[in-house]
Amino acid sequence: MDQINAWPPNERKIAQSALIWVVNAKRPLTKAELCEALAIEPGTKELNKDNKTEIGIILSVCAGLVIVEENSSLVRLVHFTAQKYLDGIQNEEFPDAHMKITSSLLTYLQFQQFSNKWAISWLNRPPLLEYCQYCLEHAQWCEEQLRDEIMEFLREVKKWRKVMWKLRWWHSLWNFGDWPGSPSLLWISASANLVKTASHLIE
Repeated sequence: MDQINAWPPNERKIAQSALIWVVNAKRPLTKAELCEALAIEPGTKELNKDNKTEIGIILSVCAGLVIVEENSSLVRLVHFTAQKYLDGIQNEEFPDAHMKITSSLLTYLQFQQFSNKWAISWLNRPPLLEYCQYCLEHAQWCEEQLRDEIMEFLREVKKWRKVMWKLRWWHSLWNFGDWPGSPSLLWISASANLVKTASHLIE
């Protein structure tokens, strides 16, 4: 961590962003997913491919803390003790981790290429789209800070659920069998355990 904090600003930002994603991901990310995630600029309408960083550079600036499994394309921390250590310093080093992840995922889902959701298929999906099913789980940590972005996405949730089978979104919220025909924003926020958002809607 001392080595990472001593990098020039750009390299330090890449390393810190990569650690935020790898440490807090709800499941292991692939190389393609991590590279795509780090290229997202919050508030934009499409991905700037020039922002993509090669996985070799990401691993290098992470100073040995992050590796790629030999028999797969999955990215993980070098050892479980690294996870324990980084969890312990997260509040100090990465206090806005979930907010950054949530903001990136919600920005990604608003990209213009997803405006026609029926045109999306498993074969032509961009790398990070399958992981986006966890966006509201990350959002539980930053409901008040990202209220406007979360509310905007909640209005689109019904459309995303209609294509969940094609996207292989198996998370319990999307795969729940008893969705009402026209779920309200309150129903969706409560189902996603967005307590503060649900309270805001009730008020």
